[in-house]
This record gives sequence, structure tokens and C-alpha cells, in this order.
Amino acid sequence: MSGAISPNTVTGLNLGYVSSLLLVNQRAWDRFSRSVQATVKHTVREISDKPTKAMAAEGQDLTRKLASQMTETMPSEADVEDAEQKIKPYYDD
Repeated sequence: MSGAISPNTVTGLNLGYVSSLLLVNQRAWDRFSRSVQATVKHTVREISDKPTKAMAAEGQDLTRKLASQMTETMPSEADVEDAEQKIKPYYDD
């Protein structure tokens, strides 16, 4: 295929989490059978899902690791009162 690609004749297929885009000449795309178009779209979606799922799993793993290093504590009433007294001068009533 030769010739310039005009913006009006381009089809975009999203490639995934990083917002990559596969640009295809619309006339060339339209010449593919519906079956080939479906296969290409399915393959792009399948490929796109892998890094997205990997990044989500990595985020969940990191969250679990960080959470395992934290300890949740509740202050006593005396600690709350002490903190309120210390911070009171910095706020107007």
C-alpha cells in the first residue's frame, strides 16, 4: 500500500494500559474479512490485558507487603486529650 494516510482514514485499536495505539489505514482495514478483523481485535485485547493484569497484581502485592509492616493502634482517651491540648494553640476556635 502506498500513499499518505489522512486522519479520516485511520482506525485506532487501543493496545492497553500504557495507552498505546495501533493505527491502521481504514481502507486497508475494511478490505480484511470480518473474521480477520475480529481476530486482530481479539488478539490486541488479549495482549492488552496481560500488562494491565500484571500491573494490578503487582499493586495488590505491594499493598499486602506494606500492610504487613504496619500496626494499627487506637489511642487512649488520655493520648487524644494530650494531642488536642498540644495542637490547640495552632487553631482558632
